[in-house]
Formats: sequence, C-alpha cells, structure tokens
Amino acid sequence: MDGDSARIDLYPRLADWWRQAERLWLANRRSQRLTLLERLDYRRGFSHQFPASSQRVVYSASGMHLAAARVADSTAVIEHKLYWGTASSEDEALYLCAILNSPKVTEQVRPLMSYGKDERDIDKAVWRLPIPLYDPDDDRHQRLTDLGRQAEDEVAALEIDEDEYFVALRRKIRRHLAASPTGQEIDLVVDQLLSG
Repeated sequence: MDGDSARIDLYPRLADWWRQAERLWLANRRSQRLTLLERLDYRRGFSHQFPASSQRVVYSASGMHLAAARVADSTAVIEHKLYWGTASSEDEALYLCAILNSPKVTEQVRPLMSYGKDERDIDKAVWRLPIPLYDPDDDRHQRLTDLGRQAEDEVAALEIDEDEYFVALRRKIRRHLAASPTGQEIDLVVDQLLSG
C-alpha cells in the first residue's frame, strides 16, 4: 500500500502521514531507483518478518560484544541493524539468548568477525561456533533455559534510564550479569557446551 492506494484513505491520519513521508523521500533521496515503500522493504527485510513468530531472538549485527534479546511481541518490527531468527518455543528462545549473551561466545566468535574502524561485524559469524540445536531433553539445554529466564528477570529489574546511550546500557547489563551467580553459571555451562 502506498500513497496512491485507495485503501490507505480508510486511515486518514496514516494517509496524511504516509503521503508527507513520500513527498520528503522524493525530495531528498539520493537515487531515483527506489520508492519509499521499496526502500523500507529493501531486500524484503520488512515483509519477511510477517507473519511474525511469537518468539524471536534478536542480536546485534556489530559491536565489540554480542548482545541478544528475546522478542515475544508478534507485532514488533525488527530494525535492520539487528539479526533475528524465530524460535520454536519460549524455552528455545531463552536457551539461545543465554548462549548468545555469554562472554564465552563473544570471546570465541571474535577471531571470526570482520573488523571495522571502531567495532567488529558479528553478522552470521556466531553460527560458525558449535552451538547445538535446542533439545528440551538435554539437561544442560534445560539448565540454560532456566538460567536465561533468571537473567531476563534480573535485567528487567535493573533500573535503566532509556535515554542513556545504548552502549552504556549494554555495558551496565554485561557488568550485572558478569557479577551475578546467574551470569557466571551461564558462562560456565556455555563453556562446557561449546567444548563438547
């Protein structure tokens, strides 16, 4: 649906906003190649997200440290600077987040990451590590699920100023997890898991 669509007129405020955005896009774009809608859905980065799974795992595309989170809102749109994947269950998503947020994983993936000016590109390098598929019958996988849930609860309870720069927020969360028994056990179990 774009500004020329009659369907958009069913939503007058959206129609006004969209048409204004299209005018600004046309006046300021660097190339004549893409419409605003085509740019927003470049390489189907938007449309591939729908219908969205009720459990997704997102992680940073670049940085000095890998950071991951569980997204349980099926109406959420994932920004292009994040990689995402669907999980078959909440437990699998928690398991993956526990692993991806482990300092042990960041340590092992660093040599595989391409290096930019001030940060590293994580991209898909993390999936070159021997991270096993989630198995609910595996005791270590279930332990990581439980620890991931505890870590998620601990981080949710932290006092966080959402106006603070995201790098500082991630540092605060990493420090908390590194000092907490939950985070320390996650790193121990992940080390065992990746070691075979």
